[in-house]
Amino acid sequence: MKKRKHDGASKLKQDRSLDDIGEHRALGASRLRLHEEKIIKDRRHHLRTYPNCFVAREVIDWLIERKEASDRTIAIELMQKMIDTNIIHHVCDEFKDFKDAKLFYRFRKDDGTFPLDQEVKVFMRGQRLYEKIMNSDNSLLQAREEDGVSYERTFVASQIIDWLIQEQEAKTRSEAEQLCRRLLEHAVIQHGKRRPGYVSSGNHRFQTEV
Repeated sequence: MKKRKHDGASKLKQDRSLDDIGEHRALGASRLRLHEEKIIKDRRHHLRTYPNCFVAREVIDWLIERKEASDRTIAIELMQKMIDTNIIHHVCDEFKDFKDAKLFYRFRKDDGTFPLDQEVKVFMRGQRLYEKIMNSDNSLLQAREEDGVSYERTFVASQIIDWLIQEQEAKTRSEAEQLCRRLLEHAVIQHGKRRPGYVSSGNHRFQTEV
């Protein structure tokens, strides 16, 4: 009986961990898109500049326009969850609730106040590597086809290992492989065919999940 109770607790902890990974993945994608579309930017109010922030009402509009939320109530609930999990906050920390108003909020990652645990650290490193690849002149990430199936934003395992060493993100192939395995374990990347384990040789294709 005790073992069954322990197994249940472990399963609940694992489910919560997977939920957290999913939330952090969504965080990275949403934050990058908001930066790209200039929803997140430096803003002025009463002669003061607030760096890297967004207007609550504009983000609600943005979520609905992109079908991320069906209505304003759902959008507010999504953003409130981000406040409750310390992902975003009011720029002056005057409001603990997310309001559909012309108020400034900011992602904690943009002001260095985001609390990091091991899972989040791995995800953040994956996001940084993704941004570095996207901002460089190379063809590591591209759409590829295998067995008649098309995969977006894929890279070849052996090529990413070479790139990590070239960019001094890893000193040896072994260190680069360990990094890729951590990214795989935390669902930052996945095998194109959902195979377990990271294979660094040959033409095995992996997808970014950032």
